[in-house]
Amino acid sequence: MEVPVHWRKAIDKVNQAKISLVIGETDSGKSTLVSFLHNKLGGSIIDSDIGQGDIGPPTTIALSTDGEEMLDGYFVGSITPSRHFCEMLIGTKRMVERASTPIFIDTTGMVHGSAARALKTGKIESIEPDLLILLGDGELDYYYTYKRVGIDVIGLPKSKNAKKRSRAERRKARKKAFQEYFADSEQRRIDLERLGLERTIVGSGENISEEISELVDVKVYRAERLGDTILLISDRSRIRPTTYKNVKRRMGVEKFNILKASDFENLLVGLVGRKNDFLGIGIMEDLDFDSFQATIFLPRNTVKRVASIQLGSIRVDRYGEELGLISLC
Repeated sequence: MEVPVHWRKAIDKVNQAKISLVIGETDSGKSTLVSFLHNKLGGSIIDSDIGQGDIGPPTTIALSTDGEEMLDGYFVGSITPSRHFCEMLIGTKRMVERASTPIFIDTTGMVHGSAARALKTGKIESIEPDLLILLGDGELDYYYTYKRVGIDVIGLPKSKNAKKRSRAERRKARKKAFQEYFADSEQRRIDLERLGLERTIVGSGENISEEISELVDVKVYRAERLGDTILLISDRSRIRPTTYKNVKRRMGVEKFNILKASDFENLLVGLVGRKNDFLGIGIMEDLDFDSFQATIFLPRNTVKRVASIQLGSIRVDRYGEELGLISLC
């Protein structure tokens, strides 16, 4: 592995830290640096680059002790941290708690702007690293402020050998990663009434489909009421404003959310075991809202162990083709 001479000189500094967090923009060499440090010092790698990770499948935060095999993971549910800050922080924190030291944490290339600083700041404050390694400068200079609170910070040059990849190339890499992950998978029909369904209120509320059908002029696949919220799953994502207001008034609710039934087709999902353990990811290929049964494409070794399903925010087919990002209630 060819690495910059300054990276080699940083070994002594890194060797004193139990937790090192690497921050840098996309294609700056973060993964190469983490791999280099791990090869030299041992310990664990936490790959939290959910869009371009080297260890787990896309959309997951992965823990590894050998730099290749995924020992544990956490399903974030998207290829971008946007709108998934909570999952990013929880997943990284959980992996840190389960990792052996020294720990080297790879991060996403989201470094520009206030949202990026908020995410990285949250990560720093939640996992409390001993060392921040900055690949580059500019906006990254902000993180030197953590020297004042006892966190070591070192800046290193970007790798000149880091390959710049276009958006199409990154998408192609994710497609290959999905294909490899689902190579030994099968399709199963699963009764969602018997499982937990997380990160959505679908399945948690009172079924009021018949009542809502009388109030709206769109197809109603399913409608539920949970507290002061009504969720309608229809063939459209919008209805007439007058109908919207009338439903809220007649049903006495504050919120009325509408989702398209097609959003649940080829939806990437997280698979959770009976001990709230990460089992892997799957693809909900379709969902019958009447029987509340789903057809899920998932790894064979997870089929009998799934206790709960976490809905993601990206649609992907079984061949790894991305079909778009979505937002579910």
